[in-house]
Amino acid sequence: MNSSKFTVKKDLQGLSEAIIGIEKMLEENKTVSRKRMMASLLAEECIVKLSQAAAEGSDINITIRHFLRNNYINIVSKGSEIDLAKVLSGADTSDIGDEYGIETADAVRNMVLRSYARDISYRHFSDVNVISIKVQRGENMGLMDVLIAIVLAVISGIVLRLCLPEGMGMKLSDNLFAPVYTAFLNAIKMVMAPLVFFSIANSLGDFSNLRDMGRSGLKVFMYYTITTVFAIIIGWGYSHFFKGGVSLEDLNIAVSEDFNNVAEINVSIVDTLVNLVPSNIIGTFANSDMMQVIVLAIIIGIAMGKIGKYSQKMQELIGMFDALFGRITAIIISFLPFAVYASFTSLIITMNTKTAGAVSSWIGVTLLCVFSMLCVYLLMLFFIGRINPLQFLRKYYYTAVTAMSTCSSNATMPVAMKCCKNMGISPAIYKFSIPLGSTINMDGTSIYLVVSTLFLAVLSGITIPVEAYFSLGITILLLSMAAPAVPGAAIACLSTLLAVVGVPNESIAVLIGVIPLLDPILTASNVMGDGAVTTLVAKSENAMDMDVFNGSGETAL
Repeated sequence: MNSSKFTVKKDLQGLSEAIIGIEKMLEENKTVSRKRMMASLLAEECIVKLSQAAAEGSDINITIRHFLRNNYINIVSKGSEIDLAKVLSGADTSDIGDEYGIETADAVRNMVLRSYARDISYRHFSDVNVISIKVQRGENMGLMDVLIAIVLAVISGIVLRLCLPEGMGMKLSDNLFAPVYTAFLNAIKMVMAPLVFFSIANSLGDFSNLRDMGRSGLKVFMYYTITTVFAIIIGWGYSHFFKGGVSLEDLNIAVSEDFNNVAEINVSIVDTLVNLVPSNIIGTFANSDMMQVIVLAIIIGIAMGKIGKYSQKMQELIGMFDALFGRITAIIISFLPFAVYASFTSLIITMNTKTAGAVSSWIGVTLLCVFSMLCVYLLMLFFIGRINPLQFLRKYYYTAVTAMSTCSSNATMPVAMKCCKNMGISPAIYKFSIPLGSTINMDGTSIYLVVSTLFLAVLSGITIPVEAYFSLGITILLLSMAAPAVPGAAIACLSTLLAVVGVPNESIAVLIGVIPLLDPILTASNVMGDGAVTTLVAKSENAMDMDVFNGSGETAL
């Protein structure tokens, strides 16, 4: 580990010196330009706020540490406690505050803050403010770790399969590799109920008063909901073309002894609706009844904004727990490469053609659904918006390219907003729609969730009746709108869905190594939906300059 340290005054010249110094040190540590730019912007916001709260005569101390593949920017100053939500938001209330109201502007701030929560920490003690920003040196480091784990697993699996006597590989898999990914899945299972509960409750608390969003804001919300429903229907429809013929037993995936892999779900719509309402709050969490957890989160999230002077305190408390379990999940997901290595090695040791065929079919169905969803966006633009879809692609494609490189809708927001500006869309629309879409519009994720759940249900020998699709669809819709903004949240959400339809959690081992590889494509699908909805709403509200849209101006940053 090495570090660099310097001190600046709390004035405009000091701010300029600080930003130049941070950019120079990050460049010396070989941080990629995109990460360096985002870190500089966040650091600038933090330093400005710290300057405002700094005690008289105090300076701002900045330290940049380099450890492994990360850089850490520590900013320290004496002064009163700051409002970190406003520091990190970057939201301009002059554009959206008048139309949508102050509460909605604050909600957008909080969404942006949570999108960077895993990379930023803040402490205030003894009249000292301490902010730490983690900056990865390269793009997609998490994906690179998974790819390295897969390569090592393939090598290890082939060597062990060729060198070990017959039967020894199975014992090695059962006693060494299986316990590793089983422990990882147990950790995910442990955290998923509180993670989903606090994430949904916190999201609903942000938008407790939807009337403040205005007509165009409600249009954005409606279109995002409609596209997510389309994504769920498409995933469900294509999944029925794949009928399986493979079981977990064929793939050598051991499940809990109390699981009956020939069980069927027979639940009426009435029973489903009745069972949504929890009769015991503690029992709901103890039994990991995820539908009841979600309903309970909705009730608390709505009620939270209606308890007068306690609403703000309750919102802060729920937000604290949301951040806590988000951080716990991020810590668990940091061990994903080890789980991927163990899972892939085990599968290769015991691999047969059925294994490869099953996973390939799942990948193919997922990609087909993503392509079909893109066609839905273009058709909506053509028939509803009377907009040339090819021109939209030409103007907006760079956002999808950026999303594939970052695997993050939130990190893609600056590019998305720039592309919206180049399409002639009013800032009053896109400065609200894009941040909201980066949080609640996860069509690619919805496709992955429904296809994966139905695929694993087939492997587990579970027949899901039509009645159960109601619960499944509602759960996916809610999860996609309030999915925690942490790496690996999709795996936690998938665990939630498996619990709803009675599929064993252990079955995720079949897909755990492949899920990160599809993440770039799923993220690109998410941001394309954000752009399509933003364009539709802007056109319907006459908040779009069609001469600019049809022109040949810029298409990227």
